[in-house]
Amino acid sequence: MAEATTARDREAVFRFWYSVYVEEMGRYGSVADHANRQLRDSEDDHSRILFARDGGEVVASYRLCWGGDGFSERQVRQYSLEPFLQEIPHEWLIIGERTMVAASHRGGSVWADLAMLAGPIAEELGAIVSFGACEPHLVPYYAKFNNQPYAMRQFSSEESGYLIPIVSVMHVERFGDDPPPCIKRILRGESSARNGEVVGLGAYGAELQSALAPLAREPSVLSGLNDDEVVRACVHSSLITCAAGDQILRRGGTARNPFMVISGALDASADGYAFRLRPGDLFGESGWLADDDRQADVFVIQDGSRILALSLGTLRKLGDTHPALALKIAANAAGILWARLRDAGRL
Repeated sequence: MAEATTARDREAVFRFWYSVYVEEMGRYGSVADHANRQLRDSEDDHSRILFARDGGEVVASYRLCWGGDGFSERQVRQYSLEPFLQEIPHEWLIIGERTMVAASHRGGSVWADLAMLAGPIAEELGAIVSFGACEPHLVPYYAKFNNQPYAMRQFSSEESGYLIPIVSVMHVERFGDDPPPCIKRILRGESSARNGEVVGLGAYGAELQSALAPLAREPSVLSGLNDDEVVRACVHSSLITCAAGDQILRRGGTARNPFMVISGALDASADGYAFRLRPGDLFGESGWLADDDRQADVFVIQDGSRILALSLGTLRKLGDTHPALALKIAANAAGILWARLRDAGRL
């Protein structure tokens, strides 16, 4: 674990980013340096880059951008920073990006070890509010490190995919007895992305049951499950309110978790075939059922639509821990997919 302070180390990290983001995930192809097989952008001119090596190869990375150096327009927009910049000294803010672990080391402790290295740097800079972003299925993981969703809108782009902004407030006592409004909103847990690890499993379970109530007569992957079974199947899920135009999935994406439409409407398209996703519908199932990449582009078309990002790990573990429940969910998924093929005239 170290900070990349030399040109050689930083270029090794840029090559690592290229191998993961461009070659593995199919992102940033339009802006990457293909000749040198590097991925870098303007933020790297003044960022602090942390990395981990194994056997001489970079296997993890973490980039820190400090408010004292200023943030790019892209960062201000994507992380909804305007209220924070107006209410808090810029030197108190820091952004962690390019958080990545090589496929060979995912599931281990390397990122947590790298994050421990970031703490003293933030302390040195005087930063006490740390921003980041993650894909929907990773919200529960980052919650273990005191990161929580805070934004009222997620952000998506062709390069980054669909991401949930997350924040961690360190040394909250520095704000005194009357924190600024932006910090109060964080402390109240206000966000358009809801999760049991953040708001508490009891509160999240009640919120989820309320959201699912209108779907009682609609076919879904959760049809026929009692309250306890729903909580068990959704224990690491996230309930997300989306904006019209958000792209939730991009064809060829490598994430594997499935989603369920809770309310509103989304459009999916692949190979010239388009279909409407409505409450109860399943999408992104190719990763769960076939361990395959995303097969369709999925866009939100109705403002305020809500989706449930299910945990792939939870669904797969149910086969060992609660096989009867896993069978119910699989049967529900098969029914939904069969009806989709029937309605499309593909049977």
